[in-house]
Amino acid sequence: TRILALWSLEGIRHYDKELINSLLASSEHDLRREAVRSLASFSLDASEIASALENASEDSNPMVRSQVLRTLNEVGTANAETINLLVKACKPELGGNNMGGPYERNFERFLARKTLESYPEELKMFIASPKAKQLNPSNILWASQALEEKERDRVFLDLWTQKDGEIDLNESTFIIVANMLSNPTIFKAVRSTLEQVEKAKTHISYTLKNLARVQSSQLTQLLVKPVKSLLQNKDESTQRLGLEAVGKLRIKNLQNYIIPLIIEETSTAETLELILLALESQPEQNKKIFAQLSKNNNLEDEIRVSALHSLTKADQSQAYTILKTWLPDLDETQKKLITKDLSASKKGALLLKQLFEKELLSHKAFDISSAEKVRLSNKNDPIGTKILDQVKKQREEDKKTFEAKLSHYMAIAEKENGNAAEGETLFQVCLLCHTVGDKGYNYGPALDGSALRENEALLTAILDPDAALEGSYAVYRVTKTDGSTVEGYLIKRDNKGTSIGFMGGSKVFIQASEIKSQSFLAGRSFMVEGLIEGYSDEQVADLLAYIKTLK
Repeated sequence: TRILALWSLEGIRHYDKELINSLLASSEHDLRREAVRSLASFSLDASEIASALENASEDSNPMVRSQVLRTLNEVGTANAETINLLVKACKPELGGNNMGGPYERNFERFLARKTLESYPEELKMFIASPKAKQLNPSNILWASQALEEKERDRVFLDLWTQKDGEIDLNESTFIIVANMLSNPTIFKAVRSTLEQVEKAKTHISYTLKNLARVQSSQLTQLLVKPVKSLLQNKDESTQRLGLEAVGKLRIKNLQNYIIPLIIEETSTAETLELILLALESQPEQNKKIFAQLSKNNNLEDEIRVSALHSLTKADQSQAYTILKTWLPDLDETQKKLITKDLSASKKGALLLKQLFEKELLSHKAFDISSAEKVRLSNKNDPIGTKILDQVKKQREEDKKTFEAKLSHYMAIAEKENGNAAEGETLFQVCLLCHTVGDKGYNYGPALDGSALRENEALLTAILDPDAALEGSYAVYRVTKTDGSTVEGYLIKRDNKGTSIGFMGGSKVFIQASEIKSQSFLAGRSFMVEGLIEGYSDEQVADLLAYIKTLK
């Protein structure tokens, strides 16, 4: 009733200062919020608004605080007092994104900066005033992002000089600084700070987490020294962070720091994969290492194939010799792993065509995606076209057997005799791409409510993902300027580049300058085919029993 009465007063533009003050002091947060909102309806000057909102700007309730920021935007007028309230709201991030603190802080920072964009001249005057010097530099730095680039840079340099490089580089501040490094003066000013080996883990973690937002040649240059310190650390997880940075930032000439980390007998697969990624930007200089790893049959197939692919880019003849020896011992699944990996580059695709011509690989080693990539590597080469045509023909034949498979699994589903507890363990592989509640990755449709699906629809989606494809979950292909390709789930695409995700949550960022073309592959699901075909009938029954619990 009191809120309705307040709305009525707004309707007739009647401002009662004493009444508003009583509402702002109410124990009811809804009343305080509405009182704050109402101030935009009355013709008040900036000083009156600042006086009324001073306490509300620090209210214990986030809805009241956020309304203060909206009202300061809606009134369309500002002075030093209201700008002070806005800059105070630009508090540093709390870390994380949980409700009840971090999320609200991030949202308030966004609202404050959005509102400050409406008052650039007033903001510039405030930042130059003695009052601004009493506030946290992080607040001023975030607020200054509402200004034009030249002015932002000036504010930062003034702050950095005043504080003698003591500004805390939390994650958001680090991102701001990283995006200013094209300014030579700023680059020089922050160089010693970003090159500190004591902060190496922190700064490199920020970089990798926000790669699409911060990557630049200038930042890479400043992180070389910290990366070296990580590679020299005795802790393997710290070494992996350094290796990941070398690979994703494409830092060159660090072989002397990386090669000593290769201990084939004890290094984890994750470490070896990162080593290969780190060395891949200079294939010629590292082909001896690639050959060594690809010939080690004690390593996992994925590692050997990755090493072989890197070797292919440097010495195709040697890669052919190694693969020719290796292929006879492989099954079709292992061969598909090879074609999937090698087809992603022009030199890898050429090697696959040579093996196909020599009848060391048949079309059965290719799926439709790898066959397409081989053909696209050189559309004028008839061998690539021949491979693709045979794979398509095979797919048509496979469709004829699909109904038989579906009937078989339908019979299993209709018995409803599976063990849901055992099925839950099998279901974990589904969470590499799908979500249920707050678990898993959202690269595919959420599986909550799957118990309501008909058996035929559910089994069709599992056996033939392409047939049940939803448009937004199609495979996304990026073709790079060097002829290589990356396929996965489109996470984000903007003018800086494209982020692609893969099963299990890993992702890669490709800079716009490296992209030749990119698009969704129509009718191609991100989900792998044949997911349950390696399971026994009992395991399939268990998996379906668990899925039927997802209501």
